[in-house]
Amino acid sequence: MTALKDTPIVEPEVLIEEARRRQHRRHAGIFGAVLAIVAVAGIYAAGSGGKPPARPVPAPPKRAGYPSVNARALHGHGDLAFVSLGSLFVLDGKTGRVAQVPPLTGATSDPQFSPDRRWLAFQTGGNDVGVAAADGAAPHLLRAQSLLGWLPDGELLTTPTGNSTTNAALPDNRYRISPSGRPIRVGAASADLMAWSPSGHTYVFDVSNMGREFGGVLHGTNSIETASSLSSRRTVWKTVPVSVGPKATAVAGDFAQWIAVLPDGEGLLVWADPGHADDADGLPVYLIRSPDGPMRRLGTTVGETLSIGPRGEFALGAGFVRLAWRMKAVETCEISTARCTAVPTPRGDVSFDPSWSPDGSELAYVEAKSLRSWSFPQTTIAGWYATHTLWVLRSRTSVPVEVAGAQGAESPVWSTDGRALMYVKDNALWLVHAPGTPRASKPVRLVSPLFAPSWPSYYGQVDWTGQFSWSAQAASGAAASSTTN
Repeated sequence: MTALKDTPIVEPEVLIEEARRRQHRRHAGIFGAVLAIVAVAGIYAAGSGGKPPARPVPAPPKRAGYPSVNARALHGHGDLAFVSLGSLFVLDGKTGRVAQVPPLTGATSDPQFSPDRRWLAFQTGGNDVGVAAADGAAPHLLRAQSLLGWLPDGELLTTPTGNSTTNAALPDNRYRISPSGRPIRVGAASADLMAWSPSGHTYVFDVSNMGREFGGVLHGTNSIETASSLSSRRTVWKTVPVSVGPKATAVAGDFAQWIAVLPDGEGLLVWADPGHADDADGLPVYLIRSPDGPMRRLGTTVGETLSIGPRGEFALGAGFVRLAWRMKAVETCEISTARCTAVPTPRGDVSFDPSWSPDGSELAYVEAKSLRSWSFPQTTIAGWYATHTLWVLRSRTSVPVEVAGAQGAESPVWSTDGRALMYVKDNALWLVHAPGTPRASKPVRLVSPLFAPSWPSYYGQVDWTGQFSWSAQAASGAAASSTTN
C-alpha cells in the first residue's frame, strides 16, 4: 500500500468539490432554475475562453513529475487515457507511445473516449471542456461549464456557460467533431435530457412543470418522459406532484436524481430524491417496466452504483451511509421479477463496485472489511484499502472466486472481449487476464501514480474512475447510459 500522510479529518475544499461532482449537474441546474422562480434570483457560473491547440509531447519515462508506465502490458488491449497528478496522458496500446496532452486550463479529470474511439474529451480545472484526438493530439478548449458525455451518434454534450436572462434552465450544447478535430456546435439539447441508451434508441427527459403559486409556494409536477430521438415525440412514463417554497428546504415531492436505461426496452431505473434532499447517505432506486407502470422499489444506493448485464439482469451497489466502509453490499437483480439477491459476503465484510462482463457470464466486484470509524484521515483510508480483495462470480452461481494478487483492488472494469480486467490498486492501474479462472495471469501494473500521495477523499470515497478511460472498456452500466457525475 502506498504510504500516505495524515490530513485533517475534514477538508472544506475537498468536501465541496467532491459533493459538487457527486451531484447530477444537469438536474442541479434545472432545480436551481425552479428555485429562482420563487426567489427571483439566478446564479450561473461563467467559463473562460479558448486557447490555441497544441501538439502532445512524448512523456520521458524517467523524467521527474511524469508517471511510471508499463507500455508493454497494454499491448493489444486498446488505448488508455489517464490522469496522473492532474495531467492527462494517453498510452497507445499498439505502439507503446505515451503522450502528454498539454494543459489547457488547470488540472484535468474525467477523460472520456468517444463511442467510435476517435476522440477524447476531458474536464479541465477551469470548469471548461477539452477535446483532442484519441492519441491526445491537437486539443481544443470549449466554452462549457462541464462535460456531460458523448451521445450515441458521436456528438459531445456539454453544459453552457453564461447567465440566464429567464427563469428557465439553459439548454445544453451539442458539438460535432470535424475531421480535423475541431469541435463545431451543431445545436442544443433540452436541459431536461437526463439519460440515454448506448444504442441511441431511447432518450429520457426529467421535466418539471411549475407555475401555480399559492402563498409563496410554487406547485406543479415532475415527469419522466422518453423519446426515440432528441426531437421526436415523447411518451410520459411517470408524473408526480411537487412543490417548491422560497427556501431550498421547503420542497415536497419525488425528483429524479439519476435515471438509467435498461437494454432491449426492458424499462428504466430511477433514483428518487424525496424533497430534493442531500443524497450523500443514499437514495431509493425503483424499477419501472413500462409507461404508467408501477414503481418497484429495489433498495437504496449511495450514488448511482450500477452495472447492467446483457441477460436481463443488473447489479447494484446497495447500501446507505456515506462512509465507504459501512453498510454496503453488491446485489444482483432480475429485471423480470424485480428481485435482488446479495452476493456471498463473509459476516462483517462489505462489497461494492459491481462490474458485469460484456457477455453477462461473470460479475466482478470488490470485498473489504467493514470499519467502525466515522472519520477518514489518510491512514484510515490506506488501512481500509489494504483489506480489499477482488472477486469474480459466475452468473447464477453462489461461489465467487478470488482474483489472486489483487489485494487493495478498486473500481474493476472489463475489456470489450471479456478476457481482461483493469482495476485500481496502490494508486495505480493494473491489468489481469482471465480473472477467476485457472488460466488467470499474474496482475501487471500499468501506470502510476494517479493521485498525489494524499488522495482526495469524501468520507472514504475516492473518485478513481474519474482518473482514466480505456478505449477497450466494455460499455456496461450507468456510465454508458446516463449523464451522471
